[in-house]
Amino acid sequence: MPENTENDQGERSQHELKTLASANRKGWLRLAAFSLAGLLILGYSARWLHHRWIHVYEVDARVEARTMLMVSSRLPGWITHFEISEADILAPGDLIAQIDNRDSSLAYEVLQARQATLKEDISRLEIKIDLTSKQNQALYEISEAGVSSAGANLNEARIQRNQAKDDYERDHSLVAENLVTEQHFDHAKTKYEQAKQKYQSAMANHASAEAQLEESRARLQQTEVMMKELAMLHGQMAQLIGEMKRQELDVNDRRLKSPVNAIVDRTFIDEGEYVSPGQNIALIHDPDSTYIEAKIKETAVTKVKIGQSVKITVDAYPGEVFYGEVYLIGQAATNQFALLPNPNPSGNFTKITQRIPVRISLPQPREQFKPGMMVEVSIDIRD
Repeated sequence: MPENTENDQGERSQHELKTLASANRKGWLRLAAFSLAGLLILGYSARWLHHRWIHVYEVDARVEARTMLMVSSRLPGWITHFEISEADILAPGDLIAQIDNRDSSLAYEVLQARQATLKEDISRLEIKIDLTSKQNQALYEISEAGVSSAGANLNEARIQRNQAKDDYERDHSLVAENLVTEQHFDHAKTKYEQAKQKYQSAMANHASAEAQLEESRARLQQTEVMMKELAMLHGQMAQLIGEMKRQELDVNDRRLKSPVNAIVDRTFIDEGEYVSPGQNIALIHDPDSTYIEAKIKETAVTKVKIGQSVKITVDAYPGEVFYGEVYLIGQAATNQFALLPNPNPSGNFTKITQRIPVRISLPQPREQFKPGMMVEVSIDIRD
């Protein structure tokens, strides 16, 4: 009996020793695990703090577009063509909507017909001016030559008359002294009478030639009158061209086209509707103009510089990482853009950290970034 008791006590002692050793081993393992976990947490915290120290992190950021256009019409009318839908891709010049342009086109055709008629009138008047000018110039030159010739004849007749007069007066005194015969005196008298008649005729011809010259000179004024009429027609043509340009603008403005490469975000009408001036037709944006705008706290924006690299995560693409860079830092806080400013008339004041808009470029392809998407940015301020 005592031997069995001693054996039981020995076995119990060995069991207690094993239990104690096992407990010590578990304690050390638990301590090692806690120590390792602490080191990991400490290392992660140190890494997180270091990352925060060298980065500006912001969750208040969105995808924006510099070119986001609300397409509307300048003119009223029925929509005769509208086949675009949301998410369609448009190239510059692609048709968005066609407004009924029948009246405008007919009015433009009427102006074209008026222009053609006016061109014919101008062409016909220019030909008439050229022909009349040449004819009147020729008549004027002929009249000038006639005046010159009549003047020469008049001078010749005057000389002959004076010579005949001198002969007649000399013979008249000589015949009284019987120094010349009566027959010779009669011949001188006849010659003098003929010279006087020739002189009178030359004077009449010279006066007629001068009258014709004055008439030719007056006809030259016809060209000036027609030139003024031509200038008036050219003025009418310039006015008509202005009306045609305005009407052409009216016709073209009824074809609403995309001014840029664009994606259709939303449509507001259907084909067959009547639109008024300024009514919204479609909302489009240029995907190449998208960027990220982050609202950075004013206490951190001084660390941000243009050209710094940015890590971007988009809520729409979980697990994906994109990279861009800062290319613009705003010069005013966002509270300055509020539609309803807060002048704080009550005198109660609560200081709030303001935010400065910072623009960040997006990588290609930009079509995957839709305006309005929420993103988170981490700006590396070591650069």
